[in-house]
Amino acid sequence: SVVRLTALEFVRKASRRKRREDASGSLHGNAAHPDAQLDVRRILARLPAECRQLLERVYFLGATTAELATELSLAESSVRAKLSRCIRRARLIAV
Repeated sequence: SVVRLTALEFVRKASRRKRREDASGSLHGNAAHPDAQLDVRRILARLPAECRQLLERVYFLGATTAELATELSLAESSVRAKLSRCIRRARLIAV
């Protein structure tokens, strides 16, 4: 029903907002393992700008693929494919 979907959307948005707030300090010394933070920063620095921006927005700012698709004027499936390729690249750098 419309009411149920609206309620779910509200809860999801609140959850994303909380994740964004929690993640906003995660790269600034709040994590338990500073060495892991440094590794993540090094990996991100070696990625192409597009990948770095996508990964930062999804994992640190809590953006959804739907939000990114709208902003980038792409299909959601295209955003997911780009994220998948970027994650693959990051894993190759990490090895």
